[in-house]
Amino acid sequence: MFSKIHSEDSNLPSPNCLPKETGEDEHGRTYRKRKAESPVMPPLPVSPHKSPRKQATEHRYYQASTTRSPSKKLRACHLEYSKRALELREEGKSRLEVEAIVAIEMAYDPTVENDEKANFLPLPTGAEGTAGSYYIFDRTECRKIGVFKPRDEEQFMPNNPCSTYRRPYDPNSTDRPGNRKGHEPGMGWKKEVAAFIVGGKFADVPFTCLLKVPFPIRRTQIECVIKEGSFQAFASGKLLTNCTRHEISNLPTFEIHKIAVFDLLTGAGDRTLANVIYDGISNRLIPIDHGYNFLDSLDWMKSDGIKSETKFAWIRLEQIKQPVDLEAKKWALNYDVEKNTSLLRKLGLSEGSIREHKVRVFFTQWGLKQGFDFQFLGKLSSPSSSGKSSILSDLVVKTKTHLGDSVSNEKLFFATFEKVLSDTLS
Repeated sequence: MFSKIHSEDSNLPSPNCLPKETGEDEHGRTYRKRKAESPVMPPLPVSPHKSPRKQATEHRYYQASTTRSPSKKLRACHLEYSKRALELREEGKSRLEVEAIVAIEMAYDPTVENDEKANFLPLPTGAEGTAGSYYIFDRTECRKIGVFKPRDEEQFMPNNPCSTYRRPYDPNSTDRPGNRKGHEPGMGWKKEVAAFIVGGKFADVPFTCLLKVPFPIRRTQIECVIKEGSFQAFASGKLLTNCTRHEISNLPTFEIHKIAVFDLLTGAGDRTLANVIYDGISNRLIPIDHGYNFLDSLDWMKSDGIKSETKFAWIRLEQIKQPVDLEAKKWALNYDVEKNTSLLRKLGLSEGSIREHKVRVFFTQWGLKQGFDFQFLGKLSSPSSSGKSSILSDLVVKTKTHLGDSVSNEKLFFATFEKVLSDTLS
């Protein structure tokens, strides 16, 4: 019926318009009325004391955050959060980081009406992990912009969503529950950021930063506290575990090698195929979930229990058997360990994690210079399926034994370590 009426009189509403209200035209024919458009918010007043660029930015934030709020109360609320966004931008924070902070603050602001914030309330990701993680949505389009992982909801932290992985937190305790003794509970959020700092540009690690925002104590509670955690930009695609064998076999060799060399340098302790996203549009891989990178179990200063706890699922892929990609090799050999360890130390990683990182960088660069491929280096770095220690950890222990009381001398350690590598593997 709609198509017939529309063809007879072009002034009648489009057949694609589907609001519930109806009316009659001058010929007595019934049609559906066009739904009234949302009220447009008035522009911000022009100030002679602000630069045109700043006024344009302020107007853009204001319009973006107020298109759905007709009430005076909500107008004031949107304006307040628009100003908050501008303040954060002036502090040097990125646009995505600002939107995440403002969206979370507004979502848990008791003065904001529930109907207004229902579409951008953070939601659990539903991932089968052992820690709390939440999708964050922007306020205007209500689309996923990232994932927030609170520190106190990590594995073996006091507010973990699963009681099995919930423990009281004692910063002075040396006890490390779980199967990764090189991971200190409550440090995963910083390691997520560390992975982006050292490999974001080359390995396509999504933008990751630290956040400090109001958030519910636990999922089932309304009361909020200020929480610290990591925020990672949302990466669209599907997990590599959900890809077909054909899709995986057709992946470019570089995509596998870039993740391999990144994992070798940072000591990925949980690189399963479920921690890699496949973007079918660009045909590239995006590594995620780096809370178990930068462990300290290979720290040569440990009194005992030195071992490598890496886990590399890419060892079984066909592309890893190919000759080393030249771009991946170049990135590894040019990796500035001193510059990056300075950044990691500033971020708050432990000295044990930094020493292990130096060992892995030295070992990977030495191996590439010898002509070893990534599969061989990965096997040397990983413990066997039967639980036997890795070749790399045995070489670190051997170096420590050679040095005796001089083990604290870092320069001497690496000189000896190089000799041990040459005598054993060359």
